[in-house]
Amino acid sequence: MPSGYHFRRRVPSHLRDVLGKREVWHSLGTTKRDMAKAYACEVYVSTEKLFISATRLMDELKETEDFIKNELSDEMREVFEFLIKDYQDQIKILKTKYKQQELRHALDSLKDAKELERAKNIAERGAELLNKTIKYVKPEKSLLADIQSQINDMKAYLKPPEAKPSPLFSEAVETFLSTKTKAKSTVINSYRETFKRFIEVCEDKPLREYSGEDAGLFKSLMEQLPETYGKQRNDTRTIQEFVDYANKKKLPRVSGKSVKNHFTRLSGFFKYFLLREQVDRNIFTGGWQFDNKPKNKRVRWNDEDLKRITGQSWQFGTISHKTASMIVGIASYTGMRLDAHFSHLRQFRVIL
Repeated sequence: MPSGYHFRRRVPSHLRDVLGKREVWHSLGTTKRDMAKAYACEVYVSTEKLFISATRLMDELKETEDFIKNELSDEMREVFEFLIKDYQDQIKILKTKYKQQELRHALDSLKDAKELERAKNIAERGAELLNKTIKYVKPEKSLLADIQSQINDMKAYLKPPEAKPSPLFSEAVETFLSTKTKAKSTVINSYRETFKRFIEVCEDKPLREYSGEDAGLFKSLMEQLPETYGKQRNDTRTIQEFVDYANKKKLPRVSGKSVKNHFTRLSGFFKYFLLREQVDRNIFTGGWQFDNKPKNKRVRWNDEDLKRITGQSWQFGTISHKTASMIVGIASYTGMRLDAHFSHLRQFRVIL
């Protein structure tokens, strides 16, 4: 997460009036998942102790929640406040502890990087001096062989490690999809569409050669697609042609949720090969932001609208009034969208 991890926990309903809050929220102060997990565990333990202590105290009082809320004595209120203050102090101690750990880790990493850079500089100067020795001093053959061996060792040390081989993206796609044996054909098709568009934008390369720059380019172009993208199955236009058309006609663009769905598929794809050490990192994770706000505001129908609709005569002879009523009833009861139900109208007609 770009802003760091947080700890959130709901306060039990019987403690909300006493503790004065409905939810416990703490910033964990780190973007490192492993450290956030350990920190959150300790915060959870402290929070659980607070809830248990407050609950036991209320049980001892043997009073109702209304009493706790309205008539708690000053003496007992101080006890509850002491519990809360003790909890807050524990959290402060934990924050200090984990901040020190993070700083120590950062210093160690910096020290390692400086030591590596220093070793490289020494090796480079040593190789240069040995070359000058050979050129100007002209040592004996036996000594020359030793010097040359040292030069070769230093060059081998300075040479960057060779990248491990990785499969072409197109080849990896088939390997990945072969594992989706229980997935529906529609899911497989959506994966294929995403992979096809990614190759179209970033070319077909070995997996290790893709970088965050490629992911950013793909995201940028996908966000510029028109809102109608994907509505016509036989449309053969490229992404760039779609974008040019949308720019020319000034069309509304696809939702952030649609773009995020493509990233989710690609992230799962890269994660699969990351676990098998065929890529160095998952370029589709790490803080990519998407606009997930709904474009269309949904408004609740009022009673007059509903009466007006139900009062209209049924004009569709191919669909019985009973069938349509059942579909609307099911959609209303489940909260599902009506268009999803009507798209499967034939199935319902067979059942009904």
